[in-house]
Amino acid sequence: MVPLSALMLSVLTVDVGIQLVILNRIWRSRKHKMQQELHEEEQLTRYDTMPPAEQAKGWEFKILRTSGNGFRGIKTLRRVCQEEAQAGWILLEKLDNHRLRFRRPLAAREQDHLCAIDPYRSYYGLPEELETLMTIAGAIAIMATIGYFSFLKAQDFFGGLQTQAVPTAPTPRRPRAAQPTPPPRKPASQP
Repeated sequence: MVPLSALMLSVLTVDVGIQLVILNRIWRSRKHKMQQELHEEEQLTRYDTMPPAEQAKGWEFKILRTSGNGFRGIKTLRRVCQEEAQAGWILLEKLDNHRLRFRRPLAAREQDHLCAIDPYRSYYGLPEELETLMTIAGAIAIMATIGYFSFLKAQDFFGGLQTQAVPTAPTPRRPRAAQPTPPPRKPASQP
């Protein structure tokens, strides 16, 4: 992952190239992590406690996700398990701090209309799109605040300086073109 100092330096210097490289790396690492998690969910964490012929008989499974490490806290984990228990879901395993696997008997479907929650929800907490929008808005607000206070500091620093106009070199005079001299005037005669 890219160090925070590099990200902050790129924001402060507004080097778009560095920012694009950093964002590209973040996006690629997140995509790779999602692919690994999908592979783990589909291939590596099979429910193997019963014989293969009876594994799916009478049970349905789901994975509940959250952003960040939402299931790290024990209070949140208990609250989620209680909510899911209303629909008949039983915690089967905690895959990590943002994924839980549940199972329930197929017969529990008949009680779905009595549940206060969506029994087939697969995401817990704020929608991921809203979190992304809030993160972008927060980053823009931070950059705007930094820019505003930087402008104020620069104005304070440079505002007290005495400035003078730069003297310019005098422009050379053009020699006047020779003008014909008027004929001398005759003195006016006196009567």
